[in-house]
Amino acid sequence: VADGRSVVCDRYLAAPLSLLVADGALTDDEACRLSEPFVATLARPRATLLLVADHAVAAERVLRRVAGGATGHLILVERLTVESPAFFAARAAALRRHAGRVGPVVELDTTALTPDDVLPAAIRALESER
Repeated sequence: VADGRSVVCDRYLAAPLSLLVADGALTDDEACRLSEPFVATLARPRATLLLVADHAVAAERVLRRVAGGATGHLILVERLTVESPAFFAARAAALRRHAGRVGPVVELDTTALTPDDVLPAAIRALESER
C-alpha cells in the first residue's frame, strides 16, 4: 500500500457478517452494532469488487468445484448456497450492505461469463469506478 501498489483482499469483513445474517444467527442491525468497533479501524478500500451470479449458475459452480476438490462433499455454507435460493439471496443482500459500509461497491454479474472472461471484466469494472 505504501508503495502505491494495489492490494487485493478476499473474504473481508462483509463475508463472515453476510453468513451470520443469512443464516439468521444475527439480525442485520446486530451485525452492524457488533462489528462497528472493527469497521472504524479498517483500512478503507478504494472499491470492493462483488462478484455475483444467478442462483442456478452459482449452485452449479459450487457443485462443480466440490466435485473436483479433495473432499468431494459440501460443507454447510456450500450446501445452503446450493439448496436454498432464500439463503443465497439473503447472503448476497448482506454482502452488498456490509461491503458498502467500508467503501464503494462495484458489482460484476458473472452469470454469463467464463472463468477466462472474469478478470478482464473485473478490471474494466474497477477502472470505470476511478
